[in-house]
Amino acid sequence: MVAHPHLDLLHRRYRARSKGDQEALKGIIADNVVWHVTGKSQVSGDYRGPEAVFGLFARMEVLVGGTLSVEDQDFLTSDERTAVLFKMTATRGNKTLTANCCEVACWHDGQITEAWVFTSDQYGFDEFWSSGWFSEAADGVWARRVKL
Repeated sequence: MVAHPHLDLLHRRYRARSKGDQEALKGIIADNVVWHVTGKSQVSGDYRGPEAVFGLFARMEVLVGGTLSVEDQDFLTSDERTAVLFKMTATRGNKTLTANCCEVACWHDGQITEAWVFTSDQYGFDEFWSSGWFSEAADGVWARRVKL
C-alpha cells in the first residue's frame, strides 16, 4: 500500500512543529488559510492568514513559558481532508493541561486551507487557557487574533 501524499506532509509538519521550525511549516499553510480553535478561552477563535495562525502558535508557546508539547498519535487522510489525533500538554503556573485533541484540515495543492481544532475536554481546555492575562508573543510582536 502506498502512503498518501498528505501523510508525508503531516509527518513533516509535526516534526517541524516539535523542533520549532516555523520556516518548514510556512510551505504547508496556504496564504488564505482560516484556522478555527473551538471554545471560549483567550486562544479560541477564527484566525485568518498565515501571520495570524503563526501568531496564535507563538502566543500559545509564550503563555505557557515554552512548556507546550504536541504528540501526534494517529493520522487519517483523504485527497481533500486530514484528521490528526494528538495529545497536547502544557503547564501554566500551578495548572497542567493534558488534552486529547483532533485537528481536521482541508487541503488544496499540498497546503492547509482551513482547519478546526477540537478537544475531548472543552471545559478543561477553556479553563486552562483563560487565566485572564495576555502575553507578548515571540520576538516582541503581539500575536494577532483575527475574527472572521
